[in-house]
Amino acid sequence: TLSSRAGDFPAIVIKPEVHLAGQFKPMGDIFIWLSDDDHHYILRIEAKIKIGTMVAQITELNPGHDESP
Repeated sequence: TLSSRAGDFPAIVIKPEVHLAGQFKPMGDIFIWLSDDDHHYILRIEAKIKIGTMVAQITELNPGHDESP
């Protein structure tokens, strides 16, 4: 479960293999938290990069509306 300002979400964590160059080149593992539901919203991304650690986490969720008939 991931707790955030947007609420608590059941989550799964994946560790992708990413290849980037330059200042944002990963210096360690990258982890992505996805909601463990049919939507698989990205909830958090964490990566060590050359200039420190990058963390992005959900603060608000406004799902779109299904326009199907």
